[in-house]
Order: sequence, then C-alpha cells, then structure tokens
Amino acid sequence: FQETRRFDEKLPNGGVTYTDGKGIEHFRGTNFRSLHGAILYDRYDLHHVIGMGTFGVVYRITDRAHEHRQMAMKVEPVSSQTTRQLAVIARLKSSPFTDEKFYIAQHYESFNIIISKVNHLCTVMDQYGCNVHQLLEDNKQGLPVTLCFIMLKQVLEGFSYLHEVACISHLDFKPENVVLLSWRRQDIKQGFDITEVPTIRIIDFNSATLQVQTYGRNACTIHYRPPEACLRLGVNRLADIWSVGCFAYFIHTRRTLFCNYTNIGVLLQHERTLDATPQHILMCAHRAGSHLIRPIVWGGRLRLFLDENLNAESLINSRPLRLHYNRDDFREIAYYALMRAMLEQDVDQRPTASQLLAMPIFNLPIIFQNNRRRPFFRRVHSLPTALIGRPRTAEAQF
Repeated sequence: FQETRRFDEKLPNGGVTYTDGKGIEHFRGTNFRSLHGAILYDRYDLHHVIGMGTFGVVYRITDRAHEHRQMAMKVEPVSSQTTRQLAVIARLKSSPFTDEKFYIAQHYESFNIIISKVNHLCTVMDQYGCNVHQLLEDNKQGLPVTLCFIMLKQVLEGFSYLHEVACISHLDFKPENVVLLSWRRQDIKQGFDITEVPTIRIIDFNSATLQVQTYGRNACTIHYRPPEACLRLGVNRLADIWSVGCFAYFIHTRRTLFCNYTNIGVLLQHERTLDATPQHILMCAHRAGSHLIRPIVWGGRLRLFLDENLNAESLINSRPLRLHYNRDDFREIAYYALMRAMLEQDVDQRPTASQLLAMPIFNLPIIFQNNRRRPFFRRVHSLPTALIGRPRTAEAQF
C-alpha cells in the first residue's frame, strides 16, 4: 500500500476508507481490531497487532515522516476514560524531564479517526520489547533476586516521578503494563541470557488520574487491588505502591500472590498472607454501608463477612508471607522485607516511592552482585529492620 486509501479503495478485510471535509479519516465495514494494512494520514503504515488489552489494540507501525521509524500505535474507542488519558499524557509531556522520567513510556502524538461511525483515539508511542508477564511466561520461572531488585528499583523511580513530579496516579499497575526496552520474546525462547540488566518502561495510562483521591469502582486489577479499593473506600497514589508489592512477588516467583476474583476473597487472602485488616478500616467500611462487603460484629471486633460463593481453594493455598522465601538467603530476606513494607494494609502507614528508595537496602552493593557469598549476621531475624529502616512492631511478619 503506497498511498492513502480513498472511498473506493478496499482494505484487506473488506472495508473502505475516505477522508471527510474536516480532514478526519473514516473507515467503514471494519473495526479497530482489523486495521492492519491501512495508512493513516499519508504517514503511518499499520502492520500487525503486537498487543491487545481491555480497551484497545496496539499495532506496530512505520512513521514515514521520520525515515520509516518503527513505532507503536494504540487504537481505542473514545470514551470518558480516553479523555482522562489525554489529560494525563498532556501532563506527562509538560512535566520537567528528570532521570526518573526515563522509566515512563513516551507518547508522541494523539489524533482521532472514525471507524464504522464510531470515534476512535490513536496514540503514537515508542515500540518496546515484550512485557514482564510475557517474559516470565517464556522463561518458565521467576527472575533471580538480583534482577528483581534492579527491576523493582526502576519501577519505584518511575512511580516517584509520576507521584511527586507529574502528580499522576496510575491505578492499573501490573506485569502486563511493564515493558522491557531491549528484550524480545524470540530472544527468550532462543535461550537469551537472562542475566543481562533489564531496562523497563511503565505503560498504559487508561486508568490513570490527576485526582488526589478517586472513588472508582474498579480501581486496579483485582489481583493487585489494595484493601481500601476492595472496600470501596477510595484510593490514592499509594494504591500503586501496593500494586508494586504484588508485582515484586510475581517477578520473583512467577505466581500471583492474591489469586482470587472477588473483593471479599482478596481481602481474606490479605488476612491469611499478611495480617488482619485494621479495625479502623473495617469501621469506615461498616459506616459507609457497603453491600458488597459487609463487616459483622463478632466478639467486640469487626470481621469480614464470609460469602457463600467464595472460592475456598485459593484461601486454603494461602500461606503467611514469611513462609514464602528462603531464610538462608540474605538477598531473599531483604527482598521480602522490602515487599512487606509495600504491602502495608493501612494506607496511612504505607510508604511512598521516595521513602522506599531512601531505605538502606538499595545502598548495599551486595544486593546487586551476582556472587553467592553473603555476609554473616549473628541475628538474622533483626536483619529486615536494619534494611528497611523502620522500627519493628508487634504485627510485623519478620
């Protein structure tokens, strides 16, 4: 396809396209998932689909205006969510550049096209490699703890920029939304050296918001949803920190820490894996009159209401977090101590990304070395306190 298709020209899937008087291209007889082979505005050549999500499709494209540069384009129907996404992208573009902004996906241009009389938003961005979920799926195992520390530090630096410089809450962080700059799926399948230092980018700002506090019904994916979101009490930027804690467990074990598909099931897994839900959080939910999750009074304390449709198998397989790691490995002890700090059920006590990066654990050279030697500590149980720089409490898991 060497030129823009007009009204009487056929698309490979049987549709036709034309340009109206306002300069907006129209596509008829097709949908936004079948635009491969089309050319947008005499500039962008759409090739095959490289990703598909809940809201849209990502195509690999070629930009004729920049020497046929390989890029990516996300196409999705216009809605109130895409309007918020445009505001977030505009905030990212206007925010000052720092070293932490390097870990945020860069967006170049946004424009509209009409497909079957429905307005769609097209967003042009850089093309990256596979996402973390695809990487672990092809690798068939989790990453070494040294690589997990490196990747986790980059994620925290990216969120430090989003929260404190750009004032943006992502609210949908998960392994599928973390892409790798250089690694490709075919490299992993061919025995790629997994010990190479990765460089990540945070993508997908569909659920992002500029508000300090939001009360969305579906904030965060269910497996990465914090307790305040499960109880419909509203979420803020610290919900991203909880999601990063779940992400940290996934990249090390290739398993989901809280694998349930209902809010009450996820909350009960929180209690079995971490600790009991704080009473003041349950009291707020009780006063709000939540019908989905109903706390009941039992022995003078509020408890979660057990749903008869609850998936009991996932609760049986839940274990306390302190039983998930090797206590003879210094790096794993430090890694899970950092993870437990992010998985703080009380949102008022949950640390920010900057506070996590300031913890002494990221200043230890041995954490980022590949040798198997580790220092000798006389009291191993007091090690996480020294690493994360927080006083121990009676409810601590370590």
